[in-house]
Amino acid sequence: MRLSFAISLSPTKFSAISSDNWKKSLTLMKKLGFAGVELGIRDPLAVDSTDLQLTLRKNDLQLVAIGTGQAYVDEGLSLSDPNPGIRKKAVSRMKKQVDLAAQFKCYVIIGLIRGTLAGAAAERKRRINSLAGKMQELSAYAKRKKVKLLIEPLNRYETNIMNTAAETVAFIKRHKLDNCYLLLDTFHMNIEEKDLFKTVSLFGSRVGHIHIADSNRLYPGAGHLDFIKIMKAIKKTGYKGYLSGEYQPLPDAQTAMKKYINYMRGV
Repeated sequence: MRLSFAISLSPTKFSAISSDNWKKSLTLMKKLGFAGVELGIRDPLAVDSTDLQLTLRKNDLQLVAIGTGQAYVDEGLSLSDPNPGIRKKAVSRMKKQVDLAAQFKCYVIIGLIRGTLAGAAAERKRRINSLAGKMQELSAYAKRKKVKLLIEPLNRYETNIMNTAAETVAFIKRHKLDNCYLLLDTFHMNIEEKDLFKTVSLFGSRVGHIHIADSNRLYPGAGHLDFIKIMKAIKKTGYKGYLSGEYQPLPDAQTAMKKYINYMRGV
């Protein structure tokens, strides 16, 4: 397993990610010995892909995944919004993310961009069905582009759609999303999973990517999660992908990055 770190290409309201100068961050990541980077991107059309490719190559880093939640946090776009115009814009934005990911052969994450549900039971059911339709459209589009999608279970304080790994896998199966895989995040799992280690064992074969953060959404070692036990559970599944640090960049982004790689190497 290799280590990566999540940063943002631009300033964002999303607090669990560093939005410092991204080129300086990549230089530091190279110095520290990271193998990959996960990039939070609000609008892929604003990205100079040639410049990004050259900077990644210069720092010998692989772009592992594209995070898409900033479109929801900063612009209010979501795939389950009651407004069909907003849903349409969200789908269009996600397709542009897939187009960018195809250039770098990396994953696209569907986390906060799926939105949250409100209203009576009938309305919530209608919107879930609408979301499923949008996900099927995106899954098929991404498959044509040879890009895999990752659905990340998020805790109840951020969304009420797919909070656990079991709910997410059931959604994927029910709607035949054969190009969608699971993204496990230790912070969200600590809140939502009854048994974090059993969840890893049960669904590890469906995992495409993993986020690492401690119980308090700080760097590993700053909270109470047992990462030695977590890593043993992950290793037993045969997972060989990246472990991507995604947490609040405190006390500052550079320190948080150093704490992460030093701690995980020790583990």
